[in-house]
Amino acid sequence: MSVTNKSEVDEITDSKKPTTRRLRFAEQQIRQLESNPNVLHVTEKSITYAPSFKMAAVHAHKEGKMPQKIFEEAGTFPFIIQNDTNGH
Repeated sequence: MSVTNKSEVDEITDSKKPTTRRLRFAEQQIRQLESNPNVLHVTEKSITYAPSFKMAAVHAHKEGKMPQKIFEEAGTFPFIIQNDTNGH
């Protein structure tokens, strides 16, 4: 089994990577995201993922699963799309 290094984890789970549009989460979205066991903390601008989720995400990605699917299954991806398309 290969050892996953921090850069591999960051590549999959870093919510602070530059985007063309900055996301802003509403208070209700923050509360809902923070109730997710895969999430440690949420601000209006970022999501901090649990270390266990980060490791599982990297493993799933190495097995061929696309990042969008990983985050959909974790229950966080729809928030990102919703905010981006609504301009929040």
